[in-house]
Amino acid sequence: MNRIKLFLKELVNQLTGDNGRLMLVCLVVSSAFWFILAMSRDYQSEQVSYAVTYLNLPTDKVLLQPLEDTIVFEVQNAKGRDLIQQYWLAPKTLTIDYARIEEGEKVPVQRVLRQLRDQLPYMVDENAYVSPEYLYFRFEERKEKLLPIDFQADVTLAYHFEMKRNIDLEPEFVTVSGPKSIIDTLKSWKTETVTLRELNKTFEDEVDLLQPAQLDARYFNLTLSEPRAKYRIDVEEYTEKSIWRDIDLVNVPPGMELYIFPKRAKLTFQVGVSNFLAVSDEINEKFEVVADVGEVDVDKANQIPVLIAKAPSYIRNIEMDPSYVEFVIVDE
Repeated sequence: MNRIKLFLKELVNQLTGDNGRLMLVCLVVSSAFWFILAMSRDYQSEQVSYAVTYLNLPTDKVLLQPLEDTIVFEVQNAKGRDLIQQYWLAPKTLTIDYARIEEGEKVPVQRVLRQLRDQLPYMVDENAYVSPEYLYFRFEERKEKLLPIDFQADVTLAYHFEMKRNIDLEPEFVTVSGPKSIIDTLKSWKTETVTLRELNKTFEDEVDLLQPAQLDARYFNLTLSEPRAKYRIDVEEYTEKSIWRDIDLVNVPPGMELYIFPKRAKLTFQVGVSNFLAVSDEINEKFEVVADVGEVDVDKANQIPVLIAKAPSYIRNIEMDPSYVEFVIVDE
């Protein structure tokens, strides 16, 4: 460490002395000569690139493929000072005015060189290398369509918990705008996937709609009226409950009297705690259990299938016992 300090001290003394000042003057002069020589030197060729923006594109139509965003020029026989202008003084972006281009899908870049030259600090030779060689302006009629939002969810619920109803979305629809040939194929629009685990309470949040390019590279020019949607997942605890319900005979042939056994069915199901008291043996009119005589040939069969004809929408996983009843025809 001491040796380094001594070396730096000696170097400072030399540069601040008479000999040091002379060395600095020589260094500055030699650098200036090098810079002058570099500026006057001829460079056979040099490629330079620019970002490109566009003006006055049709508003009633939409592009079918992305426009070029970069143009590369080859500067021939450039002086060093020209390259300094290019890198330090030239604009970072060139602007192409579509209104000044003759209509056509395939436009040679040479056709737009005149308006580009006005923006460059140096002359571009008409025969100079330019990439890309062509600009493509392919348009199609613009169309809008109202699509339902397809909510993508990967949700698991805690034990004994269920969703009370379908997931609420706001808004439920999104307007998509783009080329008619693409819009006509769309049926819905997906969201990002919402992942929730062991959910045990009502949950609400926002979710982003998928960006067009995420679905398909061809959708680069589609626009959405809404970037995201609100959603709500209503969750509550469910418990098991059982009730008994009389079995009603339906579709009995005229003039026929049947006796069935058993006459009652046991219904077992899952119900949310908020509706637990709404379901009981005393108010079992919310359920309807039937034995459909029309489903069998009474002259050959001895059983009739039992069906649940009506049940509250807020119950889950309903089971019934028995699923068949035996019957006899009662003689008059």
